[in-house]
Amino acid sequence: MKSLNPQPQALADLAAADPQGVAAPELRELYQKLETLLEADNAIIIREPDCTNAYFDSASMDRIQTCRHLGRALQAEIKSLAAASNYQRAAQRARANLRLGLMFGRGGLYLDMLVGQSIISTHTLADVAHFRD
Repeated sequence: MKSLNPQPQALADLAAADPQGVAAPELRELYQKLETLLEADNAIIIREPDCTNAYFDSASMDRIQTCRHLGRALQAEIKSLAAASNYQRAAQRARANLRLGLMFGRGGLYLDMLVGQSIISTHTLADVAHFRD
């Protein structure tokens, strides 16, 4: 995710910056897979052996940073789609963003719940809500 979209930008912005690049098509495919995965039941699973200092030194923090980055990228995409009057796609991305935040808040540690809440608590979801039919 970070290699395709280092500064969380919308797909349209990525494509405009590099029309011959592969980042925008690959990111579009990643978003489609993400939406499918987020439709399934999900939660963050933390087991007792995971509750060590070493766990929080690398793998867990990388997961958290990647999730936050993905949330910001989805938010940029939602704003771009709404600005282009593509409200249906904006709503789909907003639902994916909401599901991402909810997934992170289930089954993990307090830190996971806070990250999930920060993803959900953006103005982006409220901005898209007024486009509903």
